[in-house]
Amino acid sequence: MDVIAAVMNVITFKAAYCLYPRATFEERTSLLMTNDNSRVTTAVAKYCLRGWTFTRDPIPHKSHYYHIGKMRNINDSMTWKIPLCQEGVQTRAALSSTSPPFTWDPIEPNSWAILQRDSFIMHYNIQRTYSLRYCYTTAITALYECIKEHFDGQNLVELCKVQSVDEVQWNIAYTWFDIAITTSKIHLTLLQQVGWRISQHFIQHAQLYG
Repeated sequence: MDVIAAVMNVITFKAAYCLYPRATFEERTSLLMTNDNSRVTTAVAKYCLRGWTFTRDPIPHKSHYYHIGKMRNINDSMTWKIPLCQEGVQTRAALSSTSPPFTWDPIEPNSWAILQRDSFIMHYNIQRTYSLRYCYTTAITALYECIKEHFDGQNLVELCKVQSVDEVQWNIAYTWFDIAITTSKIHLTLLQQVGWRISQHFIQHAQLYG
């Protein structure tokens, strides 16, 4: 992740989200995190012409705009969320006939954190598995590992089911388990199963907890 605040705004079918609203709409400033300026030259120039300022190291009294060292998720109190009218919006169909209905916004389970080491970094793990239709970001490494282990066996089952079927049958037989990412009760169960990892994670990444 190269630029923070200026480009971390998202609109989905359900809501508009601004992940760093104070920096974005009041201060018009952005935290720049890259060692390769060539990757962001065009973006930085575009926003500077629109009145933005960029910094690699925010001054202390403005660092809280970026919630450095805090674990973030899309639905936390630091995000500005504007719900969109759902009148006439049809709920998406199930991903397959054997999958639960997809009634949630896939962006909501994502989490991340900005940490300060030698420089500022965006910390997250990409949750990608054969049992999930979409990829998700997970800030807590222990939770990422729990979810991965939880799905390792299921991945084999799903792949086994579709090895000898055509595309039509594949869409019927394959089951997606994204609901496990969105269900806090399942998250808690996964964390309890390997609770010792949380202690290790807390020691290693204490900054995530503010």
